[in-house]
Amino acid sequence: QENCYRKIMKRRFWLLWAFFQIPVLLYGQKEAANWVLNFGTLKFDSLANITFSVLPKNVNGQGVNDNPLPVVGSCDGRILFFENSSSLQRTLTDSNINLIINGDSIGAGRWAPSIIEKISLNESLYMMFSGGPGSLPFGNLVYSRIEKSTTSDSFIVTQKNQIIDSLTGGFALTAHSNGVDKWLVAANRIAQKYSVYRIDSAGSITFHSSLFNSRFYHNQGASEEMTFSPDGRFLVTFGLPNYRIELLKFNHSTGFLDSVIFLPPMSNSLNTATLVCERFAFSPNGTKLYVDVNDLSANIRQMDLTVWDSASIVQSRQSIGSGVTQNLDVVLASDGKMYLYGLTRTVPTRMTFSRIPYPDLPYPACGLEDTIYFFPPTATASSSMAFRQRMPYFPPRYFYPGRFSIVANDVCLGDTASMRLYEYDNLNSVRWNFGDPNAANNSDTVFAPVHYYSQPGTYTITAIADYCNKLDTLTKTIRVWGYPTSPNLPDTVLCTGSSLPLSLPADSSLTYRWSTGDTTRTTQLNTGGWHWVELSNPCFTTRDSFYVN
Repeated sequence: QENCYRKIMKRRFWLLWAFFQIPVLLYGQKEAANWVLNFGTLKFDSLANITFSVLPKNVNGQGVNDNPLPVVGSCDGRILFFENSSSLQRTLTDSNINLIINGDSIGAGRWAPSIIEKISLNESLYMMFSGGPGSLPFGNLVYSRIEKSTTSDSFIVTQKNQIIDSLTGGFALTAHSNGVDKWLVAANRIAQKYSVYRIDSAGSITFHSSLFNSRFYHNQGASEEMTFSPDGRFLVTFGLPNYRIELLKFNHSTGFLDSVIFLPPMSNSLNTATLVCERFAFSPNGTKLYVDVNDLSANIRQMDLTVWDSASIVQSRQSIGSGVTQNLDVVLASDGKMYLYGLTRTVPTRMTFSRIPYPDLPYPACGLEDTIYFFPPTATASSSMAFRQRMPYFPPRYFYPGRFSIVANDVCLGDTASMRLYEYDNLNSVRWNFGDPNAANNSDTVFAPVHYYSQPGTYTITAIADYCNKLDTLTKTIRVWGYPTSPNLPDTVLCTGSSLPLSLPADSSLTYRWSTGDTTRTTQLNTGGWHWVELSNPCFTTRDSFYVN
């Protein structure tokens, strides 16, 4: 009965957790609700509902693209535009596959990766980054500005193929910790370095820093996959010809890369071939890395990044697959689950989705739901197209669980508390309540307010934020540290030859130091005279002295 009760309560907890996640998932990540494929669109209408629609025209009518195509969605769930590339050229088209103004011949051909990122806080300015024209395989790293028309809902390419730097590897973007700017990281494989650029909300690009390492692989610009974790803490990349994965940590406050890890190449299940990493996808909290590899027996590998060293990560590798489906691509979706695109192993071949429902957990706890979705017969594609179909690209930050949250830290009494939202994308307004009803000013409407708390204690900050014309209530509890309360130990008498044990109430927020040298909450006195104990929290220290006669 006890075990049954525990199972019921655990199930209720997860049901409640899922319920409270729904508001964020249903509107906060609608930018990634529409997936454009070669033969149609998939829409995630809710946490458990996927609908398929045939496009008015085929995408990539002139060939098949081997890279994920960026899709730009509105925060209200509409497709704004997407990259429609072929073996001949890149173009930007609207949801009806019509070319947007000046959207032809943008970036490079199909072998070069591309990313489209929202730069402004509203949906007025996007920038596309791509390997561009040049003498090397990827040539230069170039950007194009895509701006919303001032007279309609259409978009216009206002600048095209502007050179940032030479490029011989991949690149990736993540959000700055200020919730406004973006970071761009690009690999230069000939120079064996990563370069970091900062992009402000007006689209101005500034070089920030670089990281050189003689062990970074050196080549002439072979195809390379690179991506950030949703929270921007980790960067992963893979490239030929050495088949090695490079993992780096990134500080999205300072913009510096460090803590490089080199992972050895992976082999297939028979140990007869070295595997190519074709797609990376981080779990929502960034602790698990999923890798799509060209292994017919089990196409997905999971790696645990909890312990940041090469040996531990290699040891954690797990193969995820089944005898039913050959998985060809892996991508994180707006419902926080990992989707595996694949083909059935039986004839006639069907295009399917499998799903990893709990991607933050290690295998096998992460689960594998095989063939949860079959593409309808209207989703027609040639055999070669089906094998080379890639799921679309969305900025990984869209899937960070804390994307819509309050950023505020504990403070010391006497200091001013600063607070802001983690991200300001599509924010129309915000109203703050500081949880301090006795203060003269307990509210504000600026985007990043400050507040002075006159008394120590815990306070719950509330922000009612209007994201994309929908209100969301966010909360964050902080602590204002005051001086630890003195235990007021009394003077006492100690008989010769005896000892006096002393103990203070347990408090995990405090550290202790006695005149005896003990650093726990208990000590034992064997001598008379003056004694003391110090109680310290993250801000202050209180000393209590007492006399033993």
